Amino acid sequence: MRFQLTQDWPLGDLTALAGTVFDFAKPDKWTDAAQGKGIPLTCVCLDEEAWHAQLAAYPDSAHLLRGDWR
Repeated sequence: MRFQLTQDWPLGDLTALAGTVFDFAKPDKWTDAAQGKGIPLTCVCLDEEAWHAQLAAYPDSAHLLRGDWR
């Protein structure tokens, strides 16, 4: 799952800045910190998996979802 932040995202002791790309296929400190946190409504989905995760998390907000993977 890949997505890019459009605003800062506090993750415990870390804060991922807007523009940070999360790629769960390549674990790093950001994906480790984000485990179990869900996917932000305001991020840009970079693959279909992220878009489906976002849609599942925010079913009433489908009109707000953004994706650059298509």
